[in-house]
Amino acid sequence: MPLRRETVVDAALELLDEVGLDALTTRALTGRLGVRPGALYWHVRDKRELLTAVAERIMDEVFAPAMAPADPPNSTPTTAPADTPAAATPALATPADGTSAAATPADGTPAPATPAADTPATDSGPADDWIADVTVFAHALRSALLRHRDGARLVATHTPVSPVALRAVEEGLARMRAAGVPLELAAHFGDTVTSYVTGFALQEQAAPGGTAAGPAPDAAAYPHLTAWAGLHTTPDRDAAFRTGIALITGGLRVALEAGSGQV
Repeated sequence: MPLRRETVVDAALELLDEVGLDALTTRALTGRLGVRPGALYWHVRDKRELLTAVAERIMDEVFAPAMAPADPPNSTPTTAPADTPAAATPALATPADGTSAAATPADGTPAPATPAADTPATDSGPADDWIADVTVFAHALRSALLRHRDGARLVATHTPVSPVALRAVEEGLARMRAAGVPLELAAHFGDTVTSYVTGFALQEQAAPGGTAAGPAPDAAAYPHLTAWAGLHTTPDRDAAFRTGIALITGGLRVALEAGSGQV
């Protein structure tokens, strides 16, 4: 059977999950596929294009469910095909307990549950509605990055430009503009959220087991740090992430209320 680009990207993503970004080489990939090294270059020009395609595949796990057309009224819901990424529906689905299910990362550590209501449902207007959607997106993105070994580092260094991602960004900007948000502020807001999520996940994947405990700071010299350490003996990464997203979206609300288009 002829080698296809989709097969190459699928194999590269599987290899990433198994060995990590640094060990994801074209030699290892051709060995997995059982082809000559030159066969890859019919589908990707070089390793950078290959890694970008893998990053796009990870991001499509986040964007594709939101971009999929809804079932028409009175229609029978379709069943997702067997090869649908595990991230597709669970990342945005909301169980009865108010959290969203998330798949297990490649390293076997349970992915964080995705709170679906960081932004309370209110009748404040379209801006708040869009902020709520972005909050859900932020949690879905974090889950997708953590599902794949070195996922955050890969996405941070190889900007995805797939049609699915571009269309999702375009629609997001359009919704912000319809809510009265200046285009520049809307773009900065989206970039800030994405950068925060990527950086947060990057830290989590860089030290999944946590940092080694050092000597306690001198309480007299560092009273506030000492008090903070006493309150957070076991860091809650999920709570920290929710707080960060709330601070970012709160900044947008302040900018909109000020009417200046600037934070």
